[in-house]
Amino acid sequence: MTGKGAGSSLLREPQQLHDCVAAMVDAAGGRAPVTVKMRSGFESADLFEDNVRAAEAAGAAMIAVHPRTKVQGYTGDADWSKIALAKRTVEAIPVMGNGDVTSVAKARLMRRETGCDGIMIGRGAVQDPLIFWRIRRALAGEGAEAGGPDDEVGAVVGFLEAFMEELVASRADYEELGSKRELKSRVDRVKQLAKYLLAGCPSLKATLRTPSKSVHPDDFLRLVMRNVAADWAGREVGPTVNEFSHDNPHRQRAKVAAVKVAELRRGAEATAPC
Repeated sequence: MTGKGAGSSLLREPQQLHDCVAAMVDAAGGRAPVTVKMRSGFESADLFEDNVRAAEAAGAAMIAVHPRTKVQGYTGDADWSKIALAKRTVEAIPVMGNGDVTSVAKARLMRRETGCDGIMIGRGAVQDPLIFWRIRRALAGEGAEAGGPDDEVGAVVGFLEAFMEELVASRADYEELGSKRELKSRVDRVKQLAKYLLAGCPSLKATLRTPSKSVHPDDFLRLVMRNVAADWAGREVGPTVNEFSHDNPHRQRAKVAAVKVAELRRGAEATAPC
């Protein structure tokens, strides 16, 4: 996308960013707000203020700032000072802060350091689905209901139940509903969900190794819920925020390995007798 002048490439030309946002605002015709989520720049943050002003002047209803450049990807720490700078630069629209918020403590710190109007969370939600709930509750004020582990267990269990109900309902018209293949598929979906979102329950690792063909999805769901009830920490976990990022070392090693395999195959083909 950036190779065709879209996405973060717009940050190289503030006027082009302005024109793109203005065209969307015009097309929306007031029927829906147009918001902008932007990095601090492409190669550098030299044009950051110009880009923020361009987005506001074009009619953006809100700006969300992820203060890393395109070249940085997800490496290094997010420069929250750029969020504060955006807040000082715009005149009449809210600024959302984004980047490295993985706990209530970091959410509070971002609000305090930047004065942002709200917080956007992306990778910090991976492996901790309750981060939004905790932050909203914490930022509501000291007089808000504190809650605790039991509340969190109830929230997770309720979510799992709703997930399974929706999964079954979405398959109501399947001809193979209830077949061995479909039942295995349901177990696989619950495994996928638990793997990505329930790192706060370490004992699930053993449960997730249960062969999908060997258990009914209802029984497997009850097993997952039992793990959650017995082992949910009721505390913030340290999410592996780079799990799905381009700079994830596991992905990088996989890419290197794939390149080596391809080279070996090409070498074998080149030396194979005709």
